[in-house]
Amino acid sequence: MVTRLRYGLKSVRTDDYLFTRDSADEERLYARPDEMEIQLSDGPVDELRAMLHDTLGEDFPPGTQAKEEMGEAVESNLRELGYIE
Repeated sequence: MVTRLRYGLKSVRTDDYLFTRDSADEERLYARPDEMEIQLSDGPVDELRAMLHDTLGEDFPPGTQAKEEMGEAVESNLRELGYIE
């Protein structure tokens, strides 16, 4: 059985950036309009983080870090598609 983690995700966008934070505290920054991932140090991360917290809050709903087991059919499909070995 394959186990995966389910994460919550929050994001904010401006004309120039998309900033995301997940419930495991991983943050990512993307340049818009093509949404190519860039280094956090290459953008106004502090302002975007404040915007995200002010708009969506800092907490994630309960259960967004729960482990979830996949059934055999899902595992088989993922294996056939090459996502897992």
